[in-house]
Amino acid sequence: MLLAIDIGNTNITLGLYEGETLGPRWRLATAHERMPDEYGLQLVGLFNHAGIKTSDVTAIAMASVVPPLTGVWAQACQAYINRDPLIVEGPDPGGRRRDLVVDVEVDDRGHRQIRICFTTRRRAASRGAVPAPSSMAW
Repeated sequence: MLLAIDIGNTNITLGLYEGETLGPRWRLATAHERMPDEYGLQLVGLFNHAGIKTSDVTAIAMASVVPPLTGVWAQACQAYINRDPLIVEGPDPGGRRRDLVVDVEVDDRGHRQIRICFTTRRRAASRGAVPAPSSMAW
């Protein structure tokens, strides 16, 4: 099971994927002052409520636009799920805001890969689907 984490300025969105199927998902308020243990315990509580064991998580992909919380969440994942997250970060050339488009795919042999594309929101919307220039498998 893949845990996807999107850390935004207002919300932190979490979702569990079993193959290509999105299962339980949650939205938390972003709280800059929380410690890794607080987020970790909250995560374990959400999993318990959904009947998911932390040992069911085989990989974690995390994207963040809040750099101070990236490390906090990485520590929470390490301590409470026993997994290091794949941290997906994008370049910010010249201070221009970029959106990060991340797709999770599973091929017909069950291999998983995360495809990543850096683009602007306007460009992504005009194309509908954005081809990813790079990918990572786990």
